[in-house]
Amino acid sequence: MAIITLTTDYGQSDYYQAALKGSLYRLCPSATVVDISHQVNPFDIVNAAYLLKNSYKSFPLGTIHIVCVDNGQLQGQDYLLLEEKGQYFIGRDNGIFSLVFEERLGQAIRLNSKDFEPFVLSNYLGRSAKHILDKKPIEELGEKLTTIREVLTIQPVIGPNEIRASIAHIDHYGNAITNLHQTLFESIWNHRAFNIYLKKNEELNVISTKFESAPVGELVAKFNDSGYLLVGINMGNAAALLSLKKDDIIQIEFKD
Repeated sequence: MAIITLTTDYGQSDYYQAALKGSLYRLCPSATVVDISHQVNPFDIVNAAYLLKNSYKSFPLGTIHIVCVDNGQLQGQDYLLLEEKGQYFIGRDNGIFSLVFEERLGQAIRLNSKDFEPFVLSNYLGRSAKHILDKKPIEELGEKLTTIREVLTIQPVIGPNEIRASIAHIDHYGNAITNLHQTLFESIWNHRAFNIYLKKNEELNVISTKFESAPVGELVAKFNDSGYLLVGINMGNAAALLSLKKDDIIQIEFKD
């Protein structure tokens, strides 16, 4: 079964995602189109990369992932096709794929847009997807690249007795997901007592394995399925209650 996923900042109120889906179904009628998200923050490639990075591994080999975030105008912009881990990724060369993949092992192609007329983004992407689904050599779509654009994101600041993490994403439930991975936490922790400091003088001193470890309405910290520390409220909205937002600092202090 052919699968094409979409990650965009198109939202739900305009025709943009419908036009893209219509073009994909017209050009690739046998494909199933799956929405990863159309609610990416406008122009926010970090938000888009977070969603794609934590979802693409669930899809079967051969899946095509299309990313439309920070697109600008098609003319004069490079679009990439990456083949990574048996899947395909199409999107603008704006640094997003350097955030999705810590290490690239597969091919990268700069898509040749001059062969596609008229200059309509949805047709351009649809024709690229059709080429892949028709099992044609991806090298025919453009020029091979050895490097792609890279961008840096904020990383946790670490010391012998503290970690300063930042909120990378607020999910639908109001959980604040940080950029602190469990492996980094454990490399500093050494089984010491600690405090996690949040806004409004709220703090936690334990990381749970599930939300139900805290009473309903109480704060809880846990590592999510992708291994990143999140702070939430059991059956509540932590971001709204504590006025948490993306890029806010969450500090962890360890006790000797």
